[in-house]
Amino acid sequence: MQIETSPFSATIPSAALPSRQGRFEETVARAISAGCPRSTIREAVEQLVDHLRWQGIPAARGVAIVMDAASRATRSETRAFDSQGDCLTLVAGWASRRYLRAD
Repeated sequence: MQIETSPFSATIPSAALPSRQGRFEETVARAISAGCPRSTIREAVEQLVDHLRWQGIPAARGVAIVMDAASRATRSETRAFDSQGDCLTLVAGWASRRYLRAD
């Protein structure tokens, strides 16, 4: 019995594939950078927080991860926020409240 091997079945290094958390973080940063409405940004933040909670990451660390993702965004001119500080304040509040939510 001969086992077939394919050159395409080789393991892809994990660095080549973005992690699920990385994709959620990128979604937050892109939503802010694109000047999306607050509701869209809040939804992206909540999805990231839900993922972090699912992983068992404590609230303080999780909020820090969310804030890091938000601060990486290059904020475009938008009516959603008056300033970068306004944006980060709202994102921190949304993340904290989502962490405190009892499911």
